[in-house]
Amino acid sequence: MTNLSRKTQCKDCNVDERKEVFYHISLNYAPTLLLQKLLRERGYDTSLWLYGPDDLITEAGTMNIFVFWTNEQGEKELRTPPLSGLILPGVTRQSALEIARSWNEFKVVEKDITMSMLLNALKENRLHHMFGTGTACVVSPVMELYYKNNRYSIPFTEDPSSLPERILKEYTDIQRAVNGPHPWAHPIDKPR
Repeated sequence: MTNLSRKTQCKDCNVDERKEVFYHISLNYAPTLLLQKLLRERGYDTSLWLYGPDDLITEAGTMNIFVFWTNEQGEKELRTPPLSGLILPGVTRQSALEIARSWNEFKVVEKDITMSMLLNALKENRLHHMFGTGTACVVSPVMELYYKNNRYSIPFTEDPSSLPERILKEYTDIQRAVNGPHPWAHPIDKPR
């Protein structure tokens, strides 16, 4: 179960506001380790990193974050924050975007997400799923948020037809070559 908690702003987390961050290096994560430890002691799995006065959603712990919702125009949409220098460019993030776009079933966009947008979608029953992506977890659903002293349950289902489950299955099928060779997979010769 992934419980996310808004306990800090991005200036206190893994992005140096004076520089754009485009590489995964240990220096980006070091300032977050103590906070992550404290959150786990309080029963949370990770934090949802927010930035600025609008509480712009950036990442979840060391994962890139996605929401699948019906947007305000009534369209099904998968959204993740853009690579603006606040977001680390994850390989799994890019893979999830490419997989979802290949289905051509709904809009796939890289646009800002604020907490007010997320909470409005939740209140109006337009939020279908929220999940993180990363090398270690691949796809990890978000089931609960704690924000400004309130708990919010996030829609979640383990149904294989749910979007997070579909992305996870296609991603791992590519890794295992279930459907034969894939352009992402490159054979490595055995050592002699």
